[in-house]
Amino acid sequence: MGKPKNISKETVIHLYYQQLDALPFSYTMQTIETSFGDTNMLVAGEAKHPALLLLHHQYSCAPIAIKEHQSLLNCFKIYAIDIPGFLNLSSPTAIPTNTNAYGQWLYELGARMQIQQATLVGIGYGAYIACKAMLYHNNRFKRGYLIHPIGLVGGNFWPSLFQLYLPLFLFKRMRCQWALNIYLKAIGMPIYSKLATYTQQAVIHTIKNMSLAVASCSTLQKTNKPLHILLAEQDVYLGKDLIQKHRFSNMAEAVYLSKGKHIADQKALAAINDYIIKTKTL
Repeated sequence: MGKPKNISKETVIHLYYQQLDALPFSYTMQTIETSFGDTNMLVAGEAKHPALLLLHHQYSCAPIAIKEHQSLLNCFKIYAIDIPGFLNLSSPTAIPTNTNAYGQWLYELGARMQIQQATLVGIGYGAYIACKAMLYHNNRFKRGYLIHPIGLVGGNFWPSLFQLYLPLFLFKRMRCQWALNIYLKAIGMPIYSKLATYTQQAVIHTIKNMSLAVASCSTLQKTNKPLHILLAEQDVYLGKDLIQKHRFSNMAEAVYLSKGKHIADQKALAAINDYIIKTKTL
């Protein structure tokens, strides 16, 4: 197979707006100025419902994330945030991962939107950011949900080497489609789908521009808010046997809701949304 084609930023943004046009519910789009540049977000749901901040995974964006979790609109007013530095409408400048910058960024967003005691939901790399935010200003959030998180513990060495790091290394050096496909298959990303063009460009962009730092799970012991860690048994980033070896906060609960991979399929998404609805008042 040949090399994947690079497409222009304008084409990617066009694909982004296609996802907006496909949303089956009303929403507003807002741009919030922060110390880290402008942040775009989608807001949907009734004002009477409690706030939920939604952070997409590293190969997604706000419209895709909110569509996948649209059943939560029955219970929450959702603020789906485009994380800066990724392929979306927020600032293209990535936020540093080795400081408290992500926590400060999300704190500024909440303060300027006057959001208090929100439910915080992070997916994949968004879960890593959610951890940073809860540790930076714990009292702003009511509870947190970390969905198929990256950065709590390292993955199993050999599966991670051959399914994640080696294919990504070969792709970065040789730009070969087959190496990218090995990685996409390992994380459960559909290679052929309506979103394939966008998601593959998001993978390429993230590989080239982002440093996905790993945080120690021991930091979670510092939070005193309910924390739900929702896992998949075949997630190559976070193997089942590894998560059982680590001790989290007394307020944290780790639950396996799926036998699938890192990227949640429709069945896993339904189980995740049902779990959030059932536990929102606990």
